[in-house]
Amino acid sequence: MKCGLLPRFSQHPLVLPEGIRHLPFDDFPIEARLDLQPAIDAAIAAGLRWQFCYRTLPDNEFNPADVTRAIAFLSEDHRFWGVLAWARIERAPVVRKLSAFQCRSLLTTGDALSTTNRRPTFDPPAHLSIARIVGGSPQAIVDLHLRRLQEVAADQIVRVTEEQLGSLLLKQSQELVNELLRRGLLRAVEDRR
Repeated sequence: MKCGLLPRFSQHPLVLPEGIRHLPFDDFPIEARLDLQPAIDAAIAAGLRWQFCYRTLPDNEFNPADVTRAIAFLSEDHRFWGVLAWARIERAPVVRKLSAFQCRSLLTTGDALSTTNRRPTFDPPAHLSIARIVGGSPQAIVDLHLRRLQEVAADQIVRVTEEQLGSLLLKQSQELVNELLRRGLLRAVEDRR
């Protein structure tokens, strides 16, 4: 039996994230590597350090043609991390490719600051403050995130280590899924094949 999540707006289940699986960049589909290379170069030029590549969701046994991959970055001062995500979603005959870049910081209050180039898809949870430059470059996103951090007292910003980053990304993903379940935008499903 497989467990998944069914978006309210779709008949195509997603698989619940249970871990962050690191992969070598060479294991990304060639189209992902080509699509992401300019943004990777821009993120590094903006001062972020490449940490690891990973699957953002497990391979989707419900929809094996779907592919999700991401690259995690960390700022030199450890005050924020960046994620460059890429997905190919196939619903025959349509194939969509999506990419997004985000910076995020945790605060000692339990709140988080996120700065992204994605369009809003739903209202964020109360603990998450999001700023957007839709379609913005990694440099523009990093610059805006740094300006936002200047408005926060230095001792309120949680410093994130390389060792903590994977578990924080998993927690972030699971919190998103739980929030979407709570709002009824996802529902749990089982495949009893």
